[in-house]
Amino acid sequence: MPIERGLSMSHAGIGIFAFIIALGFYLIFFNKTEDRLIKRLGEEKENEKFEFAMKFLNPFEAKVLRKIKEEEGITQSTLRLKLDMSKAKLSYVLQDLEKRELIKRVEKGKTLQIFSKV
Repeated sequence: MPIERGLSMSHAGIGIFAFIIALGFYLIFFNKTEDRLIKRLGEEKENEKFEFAMKFLNPFEAKVLRKIKEEEGITQSTLRLKLDMSKAKLSYVLQDLEKRELIKRVEKGKTLQIFSKV
């Protein structure tokens, strides 16, 4: 009898130990996968939000916002050169986008850096 009790206690100990090891593997490997999936879903929602906002913009605004989204923090002068727009037209479009709270402009030296809010 004492030997059988010792064996059943050791079996229970081994079972608990194996469970802890299995739980550790799950937390190490599968928990990261969940985080990646959640991050990916967030990115997809962000893209849907961006595409939804694009539907309500005129072609100039859409062109500007798309370029800002591609190059976060682009300066206003660089944006003007890349889009081949006049300084006045770009300034007008940026003011309109800023009023709609789709972008944020931050001073950087003599020019402005532009960031997307969508």
